[in-house]
Amino acid sequence: RRSMVQRYLVVHEYVGQAFSGWQKQPDGVRTVQGVLEKAISDFIGAETIVLGSSRTDTGVHALANTCHVDLCRKPRRGKSGSDESESEDDGAAKRKPYSCSEVRKAINARIGDAEVRVTKVMKVDAEFHARFQAK
Repeated sequence: RRSMVQRYLVVHEYVGQAFSGWQKQPDGVRTVQGVLEKAISDFIGAETIVLGSSRTDTGVHALANTCHVDLCRKPRRGKSGSDESESEDDGAAKRKPYSCSEVRKAINARIGDAEVRVTKVMKVDAEFHARFQAK
């Protein structure tokens, strides 16, 4: 089965004093990257890694930091709970990527606090990299 993977640029803001910086750290230390990865992983039902354009230290705020993430739609589930079998007609293999609005709303709903908020999501090319194309 081939899934359609879409890369998204995620623009987010946060209150830095609520976090131990942007970059994920070991031992469950609360970071912006960790919060975003958990929210996105909960949304798609699989572990996800987000790649940031930059890092901030503990206590540093951001109004328009960016990261990117690759997502593919969850497979459709049959009545028995298992993946549906595909045929040329059912279109399951051709499911469209999530809309930018769906991604933004899903992440924000799963974050559940006002200390970090996704303000904008954009579809970007698969070659796009948040760090290397940062302007």
